[in-house]
Amino acid sequence: MVLDKLARLFPIQTILLEGGGHINGSLLKAGLIDELSLLHIPVIDGAAASAAVFEQSDAPGPAPHLRLLTVEQRPNDVVWLRYEVK
Repeated sequence: MVLDKLARLFPIQTILLEGGGHINGSLLKAGLIDELSLLHIPVIDGAAASAAVFEQSDAPGPAPHLRLLTVEQRPNDVVWLRYEVK
């Protein structure tokens, strides 16, 4: 896997993933996400094609538990939420 190769070649211990729902879902299912950082932007989009944070093509199995680490209010009514993925 690419993450194993990066760990062997470089002293990498943390990777920032800014992927879409499919890659996020794949890495979550593989147990490779230990922290989730979400910016809640106060805009309502009810479109059926709106992107999801996590998507999985097959049966997802049990939902991971998230433990809230921090909440921070940012400019323009944005809220930054950080969770530990258990």
